[in-house]
Amino acid sequence: MPTSMPQPTLHWGFLPLLGVVFFLGLLVSCGPAALPPLWPTPTPAFPVQEGRPLPQPPTAILSATANQVKQLAHWQVFSETAQVFTVAFAPDGQTLAAAGWEQTIRFLRVQDGTLIQTFKGHTAAIQSLAFAPDGQKLASASLDSTIRLWQVADGTLLNLLKGHLGSIQSVSFSPDGQFLASGALDGTIYLWRVSDGEVIRTLKGHKDKVWQVVFSPDGQKLASASVDQTVNLWQISDGALLRTLWHNFIVWGLAFAPNGETLAAASLKEVRLWRVNENSPPLILNGHTGWVQSVAFSPNGKVIASGAQDNTLRLWDAINGKELATLNGHTDDVKSVTFSPDGRFIASGSNDGTVRLWGLPPKFNR
Repeated sequence: MPTSMPQPTLHWGFLPLLGVVFFLGLLVSCGPAALPPLWPTPTPAFPVQEGRPLPQPPTAILSATANQVKQLAHWQVFSETAQVFTVAFAPDGQTLAAAGWEQTIRFLRVQDGTLIQTFKGHTAAIQSLAFAPDGQKLASASLDSTIRLWQVADGTLLNLLKGHLGSIQSVSFSPDGQFLASGALDGTIYLWRVSDGEVIRTLKGHKDKVWQVVFSPDGQKLASASVDQTVNLWQISDGALLRTLWHNFIVWGLAFAPNGETLAAASLKEVRLWRVNENSPPLILNGHTGWVQSVAFSPNGKVIASGAQDNTLRLWDAINGKELATLNGHTDDVKSVTFSPDGRFIASGSNDGTVRLWGLPPKFNR
């Protein structure tokens, strides 16, 4: 292993770790049953060149058939042992950012898979990416307990945000781009002012690690998911806790519907759809055979995508909860799913080191 490569910190979050041993280059652990897949030992950066298509690029971006979701591209963004934890479309839909275990951020041109640029600076795995609404800034959250705010055009580091006492799992920009929310393993949520990097509010209420944060579309609320098996809804103006939604297990992922009336929460092998302003029971989407770790709404609010440890993505009708499609292709956990801004594509990132691009039939965008 090159001596110059940063050594990431091993984080197990909510689970006790009883013992570890190296075997054939993998880090093997002893602990409770049903653990998530183990982190591999760090590997050298995957050899790709900026300005060139990534391995296994698509020949073209083609329209999906009227009744079928189609895999359009399969990009080996990182090595097979360097998981992709997060993917994000730029607001213009032309660029896709991906990051994970390899501590770098890679920007792909959606049309042909060309690697446009690479940002380096974090010293541990990158857990979350978020573009500012205007597309000019990108926030990255890492296990190194920092948030980096980048200028997308040239990779200039605009600010290095420090304050959390634990690894940072999630970042989310407010719809107006003025604020950034972060959730971390120290159980706190910070609201940062983007212009100067100051913390304007700290939200405390979870009894365990915070896994994801997301602003409502109107910017008035923030939802947070936690290892304490709850989702909290907060009022941004004064930090008041508005509501707590209880689950039976760790809540991994969150997504607001575009109208802000429904909140999707991923936990265990299901997705729960909560009515934000009603005290009604959630609609539960069942079908995955592994823990659901990511969830997203289509821009028109009609379709939900989920990614899970069963190596699949599933698409759901957001109104009645009916499963619309199961997308196979990844060979390891699907950690991140996101829709393109125009709703034509879904991008997924996986522990297999790849990003896949899926084309949606026109009926999903009507």
